[in-house]
Amino acid sequence: MLLTWLVDLLVPVAAFFVAYRIFPQALPVPTLYYQALASGVLLSALYFPLVSLYRPRRGEWMLTELRNLTVAVVALFMTLALLSVITRTSGELSRVWFGLWFLLSLTGLVSSRIALRSTLRWFRSLGYNRRHVVIIGEHGLCHRVDDAIDNAPWAGFHVSRIFATRSGDTSLLDRWYEIGHYLQTHHVDQIWIALPIRDSEILSSLVSRLDRYVVDIRYTPDPHGAELMQGAIVSVAGLPMVNLSLAPIEGHNVILKELEDRLLAVLFLVIASPVMLAIALAIRVTSRGPILYRQERLGWGGNPIQMFKFRTMPVDAESSTGPIWSNPDDKRATPLGGFLRRTSLDELPQLFNVLRGEMSLVGPRPERPIFVEKFKHEVPGYMQKHRVKAGITGWAQINGWRGDTDLHQRIQHDLYYIRNWSLLFDLKIILLTVFRGFVNKNAY
Repeated sequence: MLLTWLVDLLVPVAAFFVAYRIFPQALPVPTLYYQALASGVLLSALYFPLVSLYRPRRGEWMLTELRNLTVAVVALFMTLALLSVITRTSGELSRVWFGLWFLLSLTGLVSSRIALRSTLRWFRSLGYNRRHVVIIGEHGLCHRVDDAIDNAPWAGFHVSRIFATRSGDTSLLDRWYEIGHYLQTHHVDQIWIALPIRDSEILSSLVSRLDRYVVDIRYTPDPHGAELMQGAIVSVAGLPMVNLSLAPIEGHNVILKELEDRLLAVLFLVIASPVMLAIALAIRVTSRGPILYRQERLGWGGNPIQMFKFRTMPVDAESSTGPIWSNPDDKRATPLGGFLRRTSLDELPQLFNVLRGEMSLVGPRPERPIFVEKFKHEVPGYMQKHRVKAGITGWAQINGWRGDTDLHQRIQHDLYYIRNWSLLFDLKIILLTVFRGFVNKNAY
């Protein structure tokens, strides 16, 4: 996705200079032309994401993507032409050069997109970059899906296992232990549910149970169901498909969030370094043991990370109690540690986790594996928070849902954040953290 974004950025720039060389106006290039180029680059960064050019399209036909790309390029150059009229600079720009720039940009972008997609499809047909799929559903539909995947190796899907039964037969739910055991012991990227639309109750029950796993869930209906759901369906490997999963941060938004995280983490580390140094010295003076405490948490994809914190408890504080959930009556913290917890200053070292790419500044808070295993069976949708990177602060935390509070409310806030993510939303949460997040009655 990063390569596609860079190519889309560079092709119009290259087309600009090629068009100018074919039809030169003056040497060197006048400032007005560079202003047109800068406007074009900025507008492309706005228009291209609007037509979903950077969302994953594995297994989908290329024609839709090329049509969207063409629409975006035409809209881009129409806007540039309109801006030149509004600013009364159209007479100073060559119309022949502008037309050449448009044609070369469109041709270059379409050609590069075809080349990139064709190369990726070729690699996938050789067995690289594949997604492992488990198919669950009615016997006939399951094998229809399996055959479609076999006939589309370019899509990059591999069927790892099929759990099939007859239409309307609830024995599919009776096999849940077998299905769950397989998902826990094997790497699975996506689950495709192949059921007739009349089996909606079984579909609903399956989706509810699959919420405990960090996988994409997709539904491929029978032909009658596909006719009824036309507006929500895309074609994947020639199959009608509906994505039932919570949409994570994807496409070019991944790049934007990574840039936001790294740049702001460096800035915050510079600002907080005197405070962090003072805390480190205070910990060293007041208690025996290391300054930093590393604790295993589950982050993006449910994978373990070593999360950094300033140590707030004596060494081996959990040797007699084992892992326990934080609560107001927990007396294990040192006097300094209690202060750090109440002010959330013990979380500052997680800025290093952000720089390492293990966490984000904003996102659902990560939890310890022993508690995740418990909560995923008790709280609907709990595992879906692992579809994005864990954060130092989050929408749930600034709304008071932290510490020993209602987990259902916390998860609902986390899922709301994932569904409504934007850079502005992140910046709002970071700003509110200053006023609500550091000192909170539920921080302990």
